[in-house]
Amino acid sequence: MTEDDIVYENGRFWVARQCNAFVVYRSAITYSVSDSAYARTPDGLSVARARRDYLANRFRCQSRTKAARHSR
Repeated sequence: MTEDDIVYENGRFWVARQCNAFVVYRSAITYSVSDSAYARTPDGLSVARARRDYLANRFRCQSRTKAARHSR
C-alpha cells in the first residue's frame, strides 16, 4: 500500500483502496488497524466514508467526555 491508495482521511481514521475493497483504518502510534472493509464500488466507498466519519465523531465525543470527567 502507498499513500496514493489513501482515499479519505478524517483525524485518526482513514479509508484506503485495496485489491477489491475499501478498508477503514484506525491510526495508532506506530501502526494502523483495519476496522472494516467494503466492496470496491461507489456504494462501498460511500459506506466506508460514513463509517470513517462515524468513528471519528465517536472518538471526539469520547475524548471530550474523558476531559470533562478529569476537570472536575
